[in-house]
Amino acid sequence: MRDYKLSIKEITELERLHRSLRDKRQADRVKAVIALSRGWSAAQIAEILLFDEKTSRQYFDRYQQGGIQMLPDDNYSGAAAKLNEHQMSELEVYLEEHLLPDADVIYIIVDNARYYHSRLLKEYAEGTKIKLIFLPPYSPNLNLIERYWKFFKKKILNNQYYETFEEFKPACKSFFRKRKKYLPELQTLLSENFHIQAA
Repeated sequence: MRDYKLSIKEITELERLHRSLRDKRQADRVKAVIALSRGWSAAQIAEILLFDEKTSRQYFDRYQQGGIQMLPDDNYSGAAAKLNEHQMSELEVYLEEHLLPDADVIYIIVDNARYYHSRLLKEYAEGTKIKLIFLPPYSPNLNLIERYWKFFKKKILNNQYYETFEEFKPACKSFFRKRKKYLPELQTLLSENFHIQAA
């Protein structure tokens, strides 16, 4: 089992940092590191802070590698591209010629996943027609794909029991093949008729 012990001085520094942070996501990173050092399991932290178990361990690693200043840092560099240079060039040309020529601005609505905040993406979008619009943090109700997955779970998982994965797989495939069957429900669920209420 991995040792997540920190000194009293390190915990005090982390607590001071936590009190100074106004960004909830950054504060949650600090909480995860402190909780691991106090003996909480990654599963317990994930359940309370509402993120993946691996995430708290990654924050601890980030802290150990770069110190306290690495926790609030949002300059995530992202992963290497899956397309080679030639493929990227072809894609850019295609987009410019077929999808983007008439648009003054291209708005892309994104959630707050780390890769949307990466330095590489910001540099790429700078000077282009692309403008990223970030959804408010912790607002899956505004993210249409989250609504779609919730609907999928309701139709496929709720009150259903699959003895094996081999039984579960066809149910999933059937849902996506027959999505027209759900069109009336999806049209109301996936509308852009949002009600945002101030706290």
